[in-house]
Amino acid sequence: MKRHGYGYQTSSDDDSSDDLDSLAVQYPVKQNVDSAIINDTKKEVKLKKLFERDTYHIIKEHKTDDDDLDIDCFSCCYSLDGNNFVIGLSDGSVKIYNTQNQYKLAYYLPDPNHKALPSTCVRYRPYTPNVDAKNMLLVSYSSGSLCQWHTQSQACIYTIEEKENQIFGIDYAQEGNKFTSCGSDASVRVYDEATKSLIAKLDRHVQPELVAHSSRVYTAKFHPNDDNMILSGGWDNTIQIWDIRMGTSVTSIYGPNICGDALSIHPNGHQF
Repeated sequence: MKRHGYGYQTSSDDDSSDDLDSLAVQYPVKQNVDSAIINDTKKEVKLKKLFERDTYHIIKEHKTDDDDLDIDCFSCCYSLDGNNFVIGLSDGSVKIYNTQNQYKLAYYLPDPNHKALPSTCVRYRPYTPNVDAKNMLLVSYSSGSLCQWHTQSQACIYTIEEKENQIFGIDYAQEGNKFTSCGSDASVRVYDEATKSLIAKLDRHVQPELVAHSSRVYTAKFHPNDDNMILSGGWDNTIQIWDIRMGTSVTSIYGPNICGDALSIHPNGHQF
């Protein structure tokens, strides 16, 4: 079957069980629906009781061993080896749970700014051949700061301040040699990991008559196959595609309104 609009278009008249199983996996999850109608140029295929159970379900629910999680969670991620699960909280703190030990609290990283403002995004630094980055965690804060933590020692290794900016999103390049930040000032910044220096501040379109981002930017991601390319999105209903070498947005796509870390690029680099 091939997807067509909001439904699926059949490639033949044979509505075999394999086709139905494939559709059940791909079709959006619905509850309390007895049937679905798929329009085809040759006929209508009626799939009875396709949604009698949810396509997705919880495999296992884990309870944390601390009881102060009534505060809001702004971001989360697994460590690259899957042994730790990290959450950034609305009071500026970060908690790290050990997935191999019944999700018990392993490390606590307090708000380094003492401002009780949210830790908005958390990212582990990718492994590199020459650097043991397994325990290096980058955290952004709405206070306008970036902090890289060594999680085992619970020490803040360095801090970067972006004045008059609230930082909402961060990302590492595949090799871990660069990282990016984005936030309320409608720009995307790129930093060198080794020197912690600013490589570029991206806020212009390659065509002077066009604007790049005009409002808050909530997510900015490196292209998986080219760390000179970055995609970003936010409140202005555009996806901007940046070339660090040119220092500008080279093209944009109008449509998506993004209010969080809601942009992901396929590993093949051709879809996002």
